[in-house]
Amino acid sequence: MAEVKRVKDRDPEERLAWRRAMLKRKSERKRERNRLTRTRIASLKRSFRKDCESANNSDANESLRKLVSAIDKAAKNGVIHKRTASRRKSRLARNLAKLSG
Repeated sequence: MAEVKRVKDRDPEERLAWRRAMLKRKSERKRERNRLTRTRIASLKRSFRKDCESANNSDANESLRKLVSAIDKAAKNGVIHKRTASRRKSRLARNLAKLSG
């Protein structure tokens, strides 16, 4: 059985290749997570708009709560910027206020 070398035991060229491969794997994982998060936010936004159009306040409030939670989590994990998250939440709340008022 071949012994697995630790990173510190590798030569510089082999270390660089290992590091590049590791960064590639890491960025692929992050890209997938970001894509799933953005997709989830988009689907929640669609359901919120649908509830707003149906003029059902209780459903719209509930879907806004879920959407705001998803946006906050995305901002916390770095998928979107915190100011972008704040701006989106503000606009969504304004849309709901127009519906109510």
